[in-house]
Amino acid sequence: MSQQKFRRKAYVLGKEHTLKVIKYLNDNGWSKSSIVAKKCGLHIATASSYLEELNEIGLVDKREGWGKTGKVMEYRLKDPKIELSIDVSQVPKRTSDMEIVVNFYRRLFNSVLESTRVLIGFTPKGMDKIPPTVKFDETTKRDFIDSLRELIEYNENKIGLESTSKLIHRAGKELVNEYRSDIERMGLLDDIPKRYTEGLEVN
Repeated sequence: MSQQKFRRKAYVLGKEHTLKVIKYLNDNGWSKSSIVAKKCGLHIATASSYLEELNEIGLVDKREGWGKTGKVMEYRLKDPKIELSIDVSQVPKRTSDMEIVVNFYRRLFNSVLESTRVLIGFTPKGMDKIPPTVKFDETTKRDFIDSLRELIEYNENKIGLESTSKLIHRAGKELVNEYRSDIERMGLLDDIPKRYTEGLEVN
């Protein structure tokens, strides 16, 4: 396991409600995010974020199912035995700044997109989730920032400025906490409209 994957998996597993969500999936099999939220005492956007992150790090499967309002995502735990290991002899000296920036905007976009899907009940047309494997260069960075801005503009028109602000705060709070030192060092929030980042600034 690479250093980046190790850190990401360790971070997700260490979050406050992760084990609760994992235990529920282990006991109940395929489950909708709304049911996981209800049974685990979480906001549906929070539960959905946890489930997407668990899928991203390879611990949870997902598939399309059907709910009262149409298609929804269902999740299940792949294996009740979860291991976290790393070969320290293979750990590189340092992750490049460009990799940090690209991963931050990729994950922020995906988080805002998932929160949008949960809120409005469908994925906005033409806005697909960005895959975990990407190039780490200036072009990719700009593409991700432009996609995020387009998604923010979509939400402004669809649900209004105030609701968009709340959505971004909910989607970005934990990510900002994880990237705290990098945000201070590289100004990672500078490309997002200031009205949406005021409550996300690092303390």
